[in-house]
Amino acid sequence: AGSGGRGRALDRHGVSERFVRALRGVAGERPAAVLAALLLAAACISGFVSNMATTAMMLPLALASAARCSGHPGVSPEATARASRHFAAAAVLAVAYGSTIGGAATLIGSPPNMIAANWLQGQGMSLDFADWARVGVPVALTVAPLTVLLLVRMLPTQGITIPPPQGAWTVPGSRAAWITTAVFVAAVVCWSMQPLWPPAWRV
Repeated sequence: AGSGGRGRALDRHGVSERFVRALRGVAGERPAAVLAALLLAAACISGFVSNMATTAMMLPLALASAARCSGHPGVSPEATARASRHFAAAAVLAVAYGSTIGGAATLIGSPPNMIAANWLQGQGMSLDFADWARVGVPVALTVAPLTVLLLVRMLPTQGITIPPPQGAWTVPGSRAAWITTAVFVAAVVCWSMQPLWPPAWRV
């Protein structure tokens, strides 16, 4: 319920979309960079929101990027169409893989993580948010770029560009969006600093 509530709040107030559009604006027009931005956005959001909610929110943005593919001058229509199909498939896979990678990076990223932590606690091994992140985050940072390289290798996209959507940086941020962001950041800080809390405060 907590993960779903975080996802609904971030999505309702446009925080997730603003974050994704900002990364999309930074990525520019190169297909590999756009795929990296989509995967990174999905991984970051999925670290704190359920994988399913992240994927549902990201897929329309990935498909919108795929719809903006255009060929380089001098590239044949057939080659452009083939590269565009490859990019559309790679964009969907980037969202799916990014959600999975991010979901494994933090203790709250996916329900099985909490199940594993509870089982380990029953075996006498305490595992809090920071302990999990010390392993999960480095693994995610290693796997994410390798996944992008694999997608680019298996689904070549040479000869096309993907212009960023209009207003990539200008999604309005309401007062509620800023409050939601502040609460979310405060929650992440509290989770990360849990080992420093007095024992009576820990869950």
